[in-house]
Amino acid sequence: MSQIRGERDGLDRCVADLERETRGVRDELAERQVAQPSALARRMFGVRPEQYRRAEQYDRGVREVARYRVEHHVAGETPGLGPEPDAGAERSAWR
Repeated sequence: MSQIRGERDGLDRCVADLERETRGVRDELAERQVAQPSALARRMFGVRPEQYRRAEQYDRGVREVARYRVEHHVAGETPGLGPEPDAGAERSAWR
């Protein structure tokens, strides 16, 4: 029994490590979009404002869209966030 519990704990640690690494990659990709907005970001948000508060809002929007696209596997050629999901947590995230 303790061997099974030990194996399960090891697997849980591996899953947690993979989830942490995935978040790190997602966040890195999102920060790249903020640093160098893609054509998609420019179409959705326009040109980055010079005024500090508006620039922060712009960056936050670009970051959130980039994260959503990575998390939900939105293809590169798909505009925006892609089609609205039917229901559930994905629909809430989309909105």
